[in-house]
Amino acid sequence: MSPSIAQVSVKGQLTIPKDVRTVLSISTGDDVLFEERHGEVVIRKITNTDETWSRSIQATLCEWEDGLDDDL
Repeated sequence: MSPSIAQVSVKGQLTIPKDVRTVLSISTGDDVLFEERHGEVVIRKITNTDETWSRSIQATLCEWEDGLDDDL
């Protein structure tokens, strides 16, 4: 795959170039993850395994939603 460029819109949105969508098998409605690694951002498609992991992690973070430590 050759390098691709996308321009960020006024709303902070960008279109993932077609060749990138093809390589990552990204379709309408798919979720993607943007992850910082050593000063660069990596984009990848979230798979079913990732969704399961996300739900399990989210369940452990419920204490962040209670607001008890907001004033600390």
